[in-house]
Amino acid sequence: TAEKLATLTRLVDPAYVVPLRSFRAAWDALICSDEHGYGVSAYKGKNVYCTWMNKRYWIDRGLATARHESHRALQTLGAHIPTEGPALVLFNPLLHQRTDTVEVALPEGFSARAWVPCSASGERLPATAEARCLRFVASDVPPLGYKTFTLRRGETPVASRAAVAKAPVVENGFYHVAMAADGSVESIFDKQLRRELLDPKAAYRGNQFVYTRDDHKTFATPATASFEVETSDLAISVVSRTREPSSGAAIVQRVTLSKGEKRIDFDNRLEHVLDLHNEQRTERLRYGYYAFPFAIPGATFRVQLNGCTARPHDDQVGTGTEDWMAAQDYVDVSNSEFGVTWAQRESHLVECGRIRTRQLTRDDPPKTAHLYSYLFNDWYQKNWTSPREITMRYRYSITSRAADGAADRPHWFARRFANPL
Repeated sequence: TAEKLATLTRLVDPAYVVPLRSFRAAWDALICSDEHGYGVSAYKGKNVYCTWMNKRYWIDRGLATARHESHRALQTLGAHIPTEGPALVLFNPLLHQRTDTVEVALPEGFSARAWVPCSASGERLPATAEARCLRFVASDVPPLGYKTFTLRRGETPVASRAAVAKAPVVENGFYHVAMAADGSVESIFDKQLRRELLDPKAAYRGNQFVYTRDDHKTFATPATASFEVETSDLAISVVSRTREPSSGAAIVQRVTLSKGEKRIDFDNRLEHVLDLHNEQRTERLRYGYYAFPFAIPGATFRVQLNGCTARPHDDQVGTGTEDWMAAQDYVDVSNSEFGVTWAQRESHLVECGRIRTRQLTRDDPPKTAHLYSYLFNDWYQKNWTSPREITMRYRYSITSRAADGAADRPHWFARRFANPL
């Protein structure tokens, strides 16, 4: 993103210097941090600690470069964009025109409730506010370009929020969603397809956190949750709060149904997963997952890799593990009649068909349409210095469709989710 912004800025302002040397150093740091070495001391002691600290330093340097150069480019670009009064400029990093709901944090001194986003012609746009955060629908933002939205003084409504005593049921024009008592999703009914998208016979429910602390011998799920329902002109959301006692995690999950688009968004936060910080971390006993057990008979998985898609088992060579695949932005699960595209914002591993307990399985194709997001294990989280630091966020989005031959639809849906305006 920083390189795209730098290129655009150079095209606009010939005096702007693209920081090629800084970008090259940042890429080198990321490449060096991505190699698979863990030190030379059987994964313990000072050598391996220093190896991981080096990796962390390189990653932090790359991120700092990206933030600094993005800010510098945006400041220069902003100086060339004529506006009357406060305005929001949205950049689209993708190569097709987009209309999306956006969420913008306004700077200090701006209360979102006191400002109304407007189009270039002055037309007021549907919006909702919360403190300094403004949400509205940005239409027709051009490919690899920007669009300006003015801010006028006025009153932007806030989302109505109400606590509910039991697991709620919410719906929009596309889906009917029933929550379960622990904050997971019990049912997703597609009104257009007239189909239930989640398998009621699955061991776990949709968007359910699953944790094991004894290397998959037993599994734990969250306790009973409390619920709030938020409603606005743009969306309806269910916010659940609960704990998972075995891991120690405090869990906040937000499930959002957009009123204008066929999609469901999931925003999950796991705070201070205390059990990951333990004395047995070299043994890899603790694992975490989010479950999405889809009900699609005879389904085929297509996992997006870096530049292509692959089918678990069928497109793997058979000489290594088939337990997981590294999904870039999405996994599509479909048969000849309908399918579901599952997109992720954070990049991590996926397991198809079931939770794989051996981690060394071969020649075992998926037998169900169940999808599991493989979040972590205690070995990879080994070098956290404090259990209070172990706080994680995982965001997903799904959409469903009839099988209509549009092979690129999963790709574009996931690209939009992974690359917001």
